[in-house]
Amino acid sequence: MADWIMLAVLAGFAVYDMKTKTVSLIAVTVFAIGVLIYRLCAGTGIAELAAGLIPGLLVVVLAFVTGESIGMGDGLMLCVLGMFCGWRRCLAVFGLALVLSAVLAIVLLVCRRAGRKTEIPFLPGLFGGFFICCLW
Repeated sequence: MADWIMLAVLAGFAVYDMKTKTVSLIAVTVFAIGVLIYRLCAGTGIAELAAGLIPGLLVVVLAFVTGESIGMGDGLMLCVLGMFCGWRRCLAVFGLALVLSAVLAIVLLVCRRAGRKTEIPFLPGLFGGFFICCLW
């Protein structure tokens, strides 16, 4: 049940990201607090929660290094996802999200709907990756 709630929230963030090409840091922070409380009440240890942050923190570091060519909000949302489902599943979702985003980029390039510099929102890819993991 919790996976489907996460999926619904990710869908909302994905729609917002597609419309504005931004991620609300306040909304992500509030959501992170909710996930943290949920996981602690479910008996998840601090070490496991910290390990779940690693994939997202790596993306946050990449956002700093690339001057936010990769979005900071995307990395923070990946941190929340990592706290929610653990680092292994988070890596699987991230990998699927990268593949889905790459396929979308190729389709947009082939159809001439985007150029090399076109920004593509990443949260729809995270939504798709998490959805595939839920079905798997």
